[in-house]
Amino acid sequence: MKINSTSNFMAINSYKNVNKTVAKTNEVSIKDSCEISNLGKTLNTMAATDLKEASTERIEKIKAQIKEGTYKVDSKLVAEKIIEHLNGREYY
Repeated sequence: MKINSTSNFMAINSYKNVNKTVAKTNEVSIKDSCEISNLGKTLNTMAATDLKEASTERIEKIKAQIKEGTYKVDSKLVAEKIIEHLNGREYY
């Protein structure tokens, strides 16, 4: 029995064409995104304003203590910071 042969290339080409269309439909554009919650936004703004207020309050308090002559310097802490800086542990 003789069967008329079909070209293998026709079968391969149709398989390739189907794969191309499947690959195109499977492509999904994914983009990175980040969303900050309302709580996170609130905490962020609170932290920035609180730090600013705390810094100005602390500076004013230290200025007043210096004027009054009651400002005490912790010499041990100052010495430790100088040594850390000289040893290169602190980077600014």
